[in-house]
Amino acid sequence: MNQLCTISIKSYRSQKINNINPTSTSTKSKRGIVPSKVSEKPLVFSLKYFDTSNDKFHIEHTTVSYAMKIFEQLQILSKLSLFDAKKAGKALRFHSINFSENKVSENTLDIKDISLDADSNAYQFQLSKRRGRVVGFIISNIFYIKWLDPEHNLYPTKGITICPRGETDCDKKLEDKDKKILQYEELLEELTG
Repeated sequence: MNQLCTISIKSYRSQKINNINPTSTSTKSKRGIVPSKVSEKPLVFSLKYFDTSNDKFHIEHTTVSYAMKIFEQLQILSKLSLFDAKKAGKALRFHSINFSENKVSENTLDIKDISLDADSNAYQFQLSKRRGRVVGFIISNIFYIKWLDPEHNLYPTKGITICPRGETDCDKKLEDKDKKILQYEELLEELTG
């Protein structure tokens, strides 16, 4: 049974990604690259290989706003082809993963079905700078989500952060950051009027 999941939410905040024009309106990119027919199809998301057993990538400590951010990004990406997602640059930070790099904390996605060649098709995209990444692999136009990485543990910059399962301390830190950002946005709005 194929467990494909295309997520759509009716409303989401406008992001830089809105400036990307899907390849369906043109046959060549600005760099003259012609996308393959596979990469022209919109991305579809599957949870068939979703894994919550790795302590580096569990989400028990996340908030509802974290879940909403996942849905918002999935909605945005489900309107784009693989070709468009790759060329989005910093707006999505959608890129392949090279497990042989020293800065990557895992050696493999550990997908048992070797016919999939998951590691050589591994990708990640950002939810936001402070909300981490979504990690998985792509076959055809299907992005199989393997891990949610709210603490940036796949590419750790300050060491790996593992919040114990069921602990709400990390959740409180995210909520505090959200409150501060909202306060700064309100102050900026008052000042710029």
